[in-house]
Amino acid sequence: MPTLYNNMHNNVQIKLGLLYCMILVVLLLPLVLEHNNLITGQAVVQNKGCCAFTCQQTSESDCPSTFYVGQQCAEVASCNVGCCVDAEGYCLSNYLAGRCDAANGRFVTQHECLHEPLCITEPPLYDIRGFIGYPFVFTEQQDGLMFTDDIVGSPGDFLTLKSFIFGDTLGHRLRARVSSDDYEKLLALYDDGAHGDGNANDKLFGAIWRTDDFPTFTGLKRIDITGEVDGEERMIPDYLFLSTNQCVPLQKPWIESDERQNIIFGRINPQQNTIALDPAGIVGLLSTQAKLEDIIARNYAELDMLPATVQETVTKIEQQCDFYDDEQDWIIVLDGNLKTCKQEGNVIISPQQMVLNETMRKSVVEVTFDELLSKYCLFFQTVEQRNAFELEKYLPPEITVHTPLGGVYNTRDVEFSFTLKDTKDGNIDYEIYVDVNNPAAVIDRGTAARDELVTKSIAIPDGQHFIWVEANDSENNLGVSELHEIDVNVKNFIITVDTLDEITFDTSPDVGFTISHVTAPQVEYTVLINSTRDSMADATVVKTDLATIGSRISVPTNLKGTHILQVTAEDSSGDYAKTYPLLIKVKEGTQP
Repeated sequence: MPTLYNNMHNNVQIKLGLLYCMILVVLLLPLVLEHNNLITGQAVVQNKGCCAFTCQQTSESDCPSTFYVGQQCAEVASCNVGCCVDAEGYCLSNYLAGRCDAANGRFVTQHECLHEPLCITEPPLYDIRGFIGYPFVFTEQQDGLMFTDDIVGSPGDFLTLKSFIFGDTLGHRLRARVSSDDYEKLLALYDDGAHGDGNANDKLFGAIWRTDDFPTFTGLKRIDITGEVDGEERMIPDYLFLSTNQCVPLQKPWIESDERQNIIFGRINPQQNTIALDPAGIVGLLSTQAKLEDIIARNYAELDMLPATVQETVTKIEQQCDFYDDEQDWIIVLDGNLKTCKQEGNVIISPQQMVLNETMRKSVVEVTFDELLSKYCLFFQTVEQRNAFELEKYLPPEITVHTPLGGVYNTRDVEFSFTLKDTKDGNIDYEIYVDVNNPAAVIDRGTAARDELVTKSIAIPDGQHFIWVEANDSENNLGVSELHEIDVNVKNFIITVDTLDEITFDTSPDVGFTISHVTAPQVEYTVLINSTRDSMADATVVKTDLATIGSRISVPTNLKGTHILQVTAEDSSGDYAKTYPLLIKVKEGTQP
């Protein structure tokens, strides 16, 4: 019990002490605030800003250097990030301008140092810069080649020069020599992945040429680029151009001479789609149709601007292309809104979407490059025109029958006339059918010239018949005329078959028929059977006999498979009657 009491007594004393302290703080707080205004919110806000040492937003009390009260660090010049070339010549990327100035360095407002002359100058052998991202010992090459991604640039541009190296030995130094007239510059070639050379150590070397120190000139200037290994020229050279206007070479080779023809392109209303051709695409299209020596014997240039009209484009080319010769050079203007090709003297105005037409496809081996240009609009067509031409390949010949127009004829020799139209062929094969669409029912065939009237006298037996014409073009498209119904009645000499209404039979059928004739009491009939559908000329005679007019005749057959059957008859005057070819099928495996 004493222990428990003592503990309770002590706890009560502690709690009373804490309460007295809290009351004292509340009473003294107003007095403290009157004498110390540093803990107000106003004072804290006034001391926020940018610290030049760290270029971070902070308070003045936390900044050990110059402090910019109330400013954002992005607004402070010394906080700009760029390239710092320090007093010893080292290039430091992503460096603060303030620190660079404090170290007596030269600050350049850009994130990387690759375009600074000092930073892309090859350091001395074994210089420490060779170990901080700017290599100077290169893979040896016994042979290599120089090249550029750009064909042309403008003074002040940064141009990347590249080289493929074929060797493997270390220890040799590679350089690119840039020269033109009184200008010459030697640049180190790097394989570090930081000089437009692809990836590091991939044997593709690069150097960045800063052209702002090139002497002033006007027009087009050729720049020769040679590659050196340990001071010796041992690479295939290349070249590019600097231009002070907008008339620039389109591709290499480019050789300026009075005898060399220039083809100059301009564009208006360009269309951006997969089938629209740019100047390089047109040159590629021309290149597929002419000999290589004809292609490379010409210069190709482009007006690198987009005037509003064709005439403005032509005028700009004449004014800006110093090498243009109106007596021998060609101008090709690509107009994205044009639907048809136009040619006016040495100026070709072409749609962007052009393809070879059929004439050019067939005569490509015979056409010279000069002829290709002089007849450009005859050899090329728009995609819409090409599509229409391709569609015409599937259009069948159009057949118009002029006579007979129908009615009753009292003669077997009926005049039949028609014309054929076709979009492809000058001559078209035709066939004239009667009653059924079967080769054995063809009563005439031949070849007719397009749009020429064809007149035939065809012999048609007595009875009601349907006549039409079919025609095939070279693409095997089939054209069919309308059906024309005619009724021929000279002697009412008609054979009527009454047993072959069906096509398929389980057993070989009998051929039952009746013959009519105005005057003859009897006629001779023949039943023919053929196993092919082409013609009845080689048909097998099943039976020949006399038939009494008006009496039903029944002739048995002994058939299996598919056959063509026809009944013919002839009177004493030599006139004939015949049925149209009848197709019958006797099932295999059944008894005839």
